[in-house]
Amino acid sequence: MPEGDTIATLAQQLNTVLAGDTLRAIEVLRPFRWRRKDCVVREVHSLGKRLLIELDSGHTVQSHLGMHGRWRTYQLYKITAATRRRAHLILSNRDYAFVCTNAKDVGVFEPDGDQLRRRDFALRVGPDLTRQCDLDDVVQRVRGTLAPDALMMDVLLNQQVASGIGNVFKSELLFVEGKPVTCRLGDIDDAELRRFYAQANVWLQANVGPGRRRTRDSGGDRRAARLWVYDRAGRPCLRCQTIVASALLGKDARRTYWCPACQAS
Repeated sequence: MPEGDTIATLAQQLNTVLAGDTLRAIEVLRPFRWRRKDCVVREVHSLGKRLLIELDSGHTVQSHLGMHGRWRTYQLYKITAATRRRAHLILSNRDYAFVCTNAKDVGVFEPDGDQLRRRDFALRVGPDLTRQCDLDDVVQRVRGTLAPDALMMDVLLNQQVASGIGNVFKSELLFVEGKPVTCRLGDIDDAELRRFYAQANVWLQANVGPGRRRTRDSGGDRRAARLWVYDRAGRPCLRCQTIVASALLGKDARRTYWCPACQAS
């Protein structure tokens, strides 16, 4: 599943190309049908893991890629019936089609009469960690929303308290904070909790833009590992040489990586 930095980067790229441009059409093909012609894109931006397309008509089209969604750019004449069958959302200008396939969710906010839905949407998405945000507010949201027995790995992935952290940053955060994968929210104090989100805030902002995701300083060595533990199962820990472990853990059984020595219970 793309992390918040990936969606923020995508939003920047699409905004550069589309902001101020007139679309021949914008079409939602799944899970419902919706279409507008000859509309101008005011802005493309992100909120956590959601991409928002603002139109001059006042409509906002939002998408969430989930685990398998992605965006591709096609020349208009290369759009086939098979492409349209896979597509959830298509934006077409004079020369190109920007196609979102296999999205987890697509929605449209109407310009009038949707204020309650917009407010509910905003309340369900926590502060965006790809931007500067109030970390004290995040800590309060966590304490006020989640139970003390919640696993920290599940807390970090909860997009209602803070948005943008995905599976990669989850494992990396637990490692750099030296917390075991069995760590629960009630096991840590507010200062430690704030450090989790402060580090996530730094990483997510730093990784917006071109280039591969990085959580560790390689000293300029392009061959050095970019990540501490993620996707390193069976290889030595970069700090202590203990073999990195992995398992499907948490309420959604997501792949998790950790060092049994650096993150001992």
